Amino acid sequence: MKNKKEFNFYPENLNEIIGQEHLKFLLKKIIELKDNTSFIFYGESGIGKTSTAKVVATNMNMKFDTFNASIENKESLISKINDNEILIIDEIHRLNKDKQDILLSFLENKKIIIYATTTENPYFKINPAIRSRMQILKFEKPNLSEIKSSLFKLVEKNFKNKIEENVLDKIIHFSNFDIRNILSNLKLLMKISENKKISNELIEKIIPNINFYSDKNADAHYNNLSAFHKSLRGSDVDASLYYGMLIIKTGDFEGLYRRILCVAYEDVGLANSIIALKAKSAIDVAERIGMPEAILPLGNIIIELALSPKSNSTYSATKRVLDLIESGKIYDIPNHLKDDHYKNASKFNHGVNYKYPHDYEDNYIKQQYLPNELTDAKFFEFSNNKNEMKIKEYWDKIKTKN
Repeated sequence: MKNKKEFNFYPENLNEIIGQEHLKFLLKKIIELKDNTSFIFYGESGIGKTSTAKVVATNMNMKFDTFNASIENKESLISKINDNEILIIDEIHRLNKDKQDILLSFLENKKIIIYATTTENPYFKINPAIRSRMQILKFEKPNLSEIKSSLFKLVEKNFKNKIEENVLDKIIHFSNFDIRNILSNLKLLMKISENKKISNELIEKIIPNINFYSDKNADAHYNNLSAFHKSLRGSDVDASLYYGMLIIKTGDFEGLYRRILCVAYEDVGLANSIIALKAKSAIDVAERIGMPEAILPLGNIIIELALSPKSNSTYSATKRVLDLIESGKIYDIPNHLKDDHYKNASKFNHGVNYKYPHDYEDNYIKQQYLPNELTDAKFFEFSNNKNEMKIKEYWDKIKTKN
């Protein structure tokens, strides 16, 4: 039987790496100088971290091997360190303490060059002692033009027929801009098409659903949550919906609910105080009816939060008080506010001269509530929105009577 052509999509030099132009100059110099610096390659899954590590190691002309921190044991780690000049460690954030201690001892003595990959923020997930002995390189997700430019060259090298730009766009989008998935899908399409034109119909048959994956513990997911919160705060309804639906696609409903409630209280606050109840109601309904109908109440509340007037007056006031308390400014309570619900409390002057507000007009009477040392403190300030201005007008009117 005639063997099917095996397409070679593996990069052989740094110029064939898709994207990462901001790193190539440095890495080319590392190869040129045969420099022994160890690196942490940090970025999303499927954007070329391991491929880049292998290209650098290969072009250094040094003996190297790979170690997977998820599945290999410490004996394998020691063996591979002793047998190689360069070791590529995939998912270094998964190294347990025993393996970290072993790696650290070799790094300290510069007996091995390490190229480590991780999808997790190194400042959170990697032992500081190991991190301090390595340089961190941040890999960015390639943009559409970078991916297309590289893929056209790959297709030209491996495929008889040219591929149409709109077809290539579809493959990229269906693969969620994940380089690993893009190359895997393209290779499969090229094999199945047998050097015939790749059509949109073939793509839809081979890749019927968008290849979407998001690790709820990875940096990229937290970036989605952050972008969602900031888009709501910034009143961008379209961006809010976009990031909100992305989060729903990952299945992290708890993360989405938490951000929705935080925005209701932190960023809308008194400008539209009823929104907090609406947010809780939308979440309750979403949980009651489940997916896919849950997007109806969730989409509704996302839009309403984005379009609502904003105010952080309550959040700012709360933070000012907490900052003051945490600085140690905790003082004695005025005697007239102290508990007087026990016999002989008056002998300590507790509760004496307290004025019961409901005995006065408008249920308000001016008296001291803050400690003596804080009588001039002002924590809350009204924001300039219709709802708060209405509340302010009421209190200005009441307080002028006293």
